[in-house]
Amino acid sequence: MQITYNLNCLRQPLTGVAYYTINMVMHMLEFYPDVDMFGFRDNVLLSREAMMRLFMTLHETSVPKARWKKKIVEYANQSYWVRSLAQIQKNMSHSIALKQSIKNTIYHEPNFVFLPHIGKRVLTVHDTSMFDCPQFLPRGRAKFLQKQMKHSIHLSDDLIVSCHFIKKQLIDLTHVDAHRVHVIAPSVQGIFRPKTREETYGTLQKFSLQHKKFILCVATLEPRKNLIRLIKAYQQLSHEIQKEYPLVLVGSQGWMYEDLLKKVNQYRDSHILLLRYVEETSLLDLYASAKVFVYPSMYEGFGLPVLEAMQSGLPVIASNTTSLPDVVGDAGLLIDPIDEGSIALAIQHMLTLMPEDYEKLVQRSLSRAQEFSWKTFSEKLYAVYQGLLS
Repeated sequence: MQITYNLNCLRQPLTGVAYYTINMVMHMLEFYPDVDMFGFRDNVLLSREAMMRLFMTLHETSVPKARWKKKIVEYANQSYWVRSLAQIQKNMSHSIALKQSIKNTIYHEPNFVFLPHIGKRVLTVHDTSMFDCPQFLPRGRAKFLQKQMKHSIHLSDDLIVSCHFIKKQLIDLTHVDAHRVHVIAPSVQGIFRPKTREETYGTLQKFSLQHKKFILCVATLEPRKNLIRLIKAYQQLSHEIQKEYPLVLVGSQGWMYEDLLKKVNQYRDSHILLLRYVEETSLLDLYASAKVFVYPSMYEGFGLPVLEAMQSGLPVIASNTTSLPDVVGDAGLLIDPIDEGSIALAIQHMLTLMPEDYEKLVQRSLSRAQEFSWKTFSEKLYAVYQGLLS
């Protein structure tokens, strides 16, 4: 068995798809050391050792994307034809450089769209937002993904999704054979854990925060994450609660973020702290020292930040839509993401719990997080690969 992974999605700042890809490949390398596995990035074929070096380098050099690069991406996302021409160029350069080198291997594409390949193909579909709610994507990107996704699904031998919600949506929208769609829930890096006040002191001092005295949301700054409603819900809390528990927003800049920044600036004198991109060490400390994690996203294919929060021992409030109930289970509170009052009441409830009731939620979060394992993920994925060869 020979497996090849496309690692072109590994760009700074790292996204959810990038973290998924790193962990998927890293754990497959760990649990199946005798299987021939390769990766490619920028048309360079990478060995096992080269892939591990790449993963380490990415974590060591967490540098946000330069402003001019963001502008280019923003422009491309608005134009279907620019995106399509860029994909044609990628296909041509890939075919010239690598197509024959990885011929007849199992090619696993973790980022929606296949490159040319002769052999078996596995596609990870993280979500179907380009069909379900294209209004949350730049116009050109939505149209591009709609067309390319259908083509890639048609080409695929098997598809991987993270939850039953996405499987149902995928079948309903594309009429793909249900037997080709495998639900394999990911986990998160094993670096998230509860921490003491002393362990997080340096990070909290840097941001002028106190241990267990703030509300946290980690999400890309884009409309789908519903952060404007979160800010409005937060404003419904009493002045005393806001003063005691500031709202901390962490996340890299996505697309169509202008309205969010205007809303944050509108309340710049209130207790809302927009940190944007935060390096990994500080992020771990923020997760471990917040009082509650709020994630009112309108649409999620899985919702890795929720699992990161639970693994950190943090009670969560999340939307009652799409995949999030599958992830949260009974470990937190589910809210209607379009009801600002519902969000505000849930936050207030969490912040005013008796200590023993709050601790029960902490333990439920930790217990729920343990149900998601990269070992189980790897075993199920390996079985899919084996099925392709049988």
